[in-house]
Amino acid sequence: MIIEPTPALPPSRGGRMRMLAAVAAPLLLLVVAVGSGAIGRALAPDPPTIDPMASSAARTAEASPQADPMSFPPRILGLPTRTVAATLDLRRDDRIGDEVVAIRGWLTIALPPADCLVQPAGLCARPTILADTADPILVRTQGEVEWLGSRGATHLHPVALAGVSLPDAVDGLVPLPVVVLGRFDDPRLADPRTSPRHPNVAFSLERVVWADGARLPVGVVWGARGPADGREAADVRALASAASPGGAVVLGQALVDLTELGRIDPTAAGRARVELERIGRAATKTTTLWFVRLMIRDGMPVDTLAGDTITRRLGWVVMTIDGAVLAAAMSD
Repeated sequence: MIIEPTPALPPSRGGRMRMLAAVAAPLLLLVVAVGSGAIGRALAPDPPTIDPMASSAARTAEASPQADPMSFPPRILGLPTRTVAATLDLRRDDRIGDEVVAIRGWLTIALPPADCLVQPAGLCARPTILADTADPILVRTQGEVEWLGSRGATHLHPVALAGVSLPDAVDGLVPLPVVVLGRFDDPRLADPRTSPRHPNVAFSLERVVWADGARLPVGVVWGARGPADGREAADVRALASAASPGGAVVLGQALVDLTELGRIDPTAAGRARVELERIGRAATKTTTLWFVRLMIRDGMPVDTLAGDTITRRLGWVVMTIDGAVLAAAMSD
């Protein structure tokens, strides 16, 4: 159980108040925004504060728990990176809907829920906290995890849903400098009306793309074991990208059986089952499949993801272990 202080009432002025509720909801309480306005406008990154005449060494300061947040990459995978506070300002102004965004900050990764008995942990939903400072947010006290963060710390509660890989951490309660990709308005999360402390700001974490000064490769969740003649993970990523509109970027992939895929994405599992039956292949509970999550331009196919004028959406591809595409679609 995570014990948090009672939040102070926020000012009632307009939508551009730079603050989230002064404290967090209990870590396992998931909130969701309702409605998804598709926003296609360009959003500029936060103004840089680094002196353009500074040396390259000064610009590449080591990303450690004491590092300046501005040493984080200003752009990644074609998207501008923003602080938590800047992202929340845009969200409250209705300038961010359900498109994919990149947020930089300090990530605290909580332990898997006690009722999560499956392995690996990537098959469980993992609650996290993303803040604009490196100050510790949680602390272990007599076997329990309690809230330690300051009242004014701006933060989000991103949820890494089943099928999402998180970076290994020696101690998940020590904030890790990261850039994450994800979205608001994910229909897989709970209704926002269940949490007045964090209305309309539930965030699903799709990929940690940069951590502690380095780009991270695509994480793979190994939920099943395929035969030796199955496709390699890298080959699957290339095939999934080729089956999607131009400019697709892989966010994550999982090798799971059909039953587990039904827990991760029921729509993808249902369409895969129908296609397997149509082509005369077995569609049992233990049928092993590749599930790949993608970031795709919501516009005309292009060769790259450069530029900010077209929003990025989530998509997915389901493939057999030997690389045959069974189904592909944009996510809700």
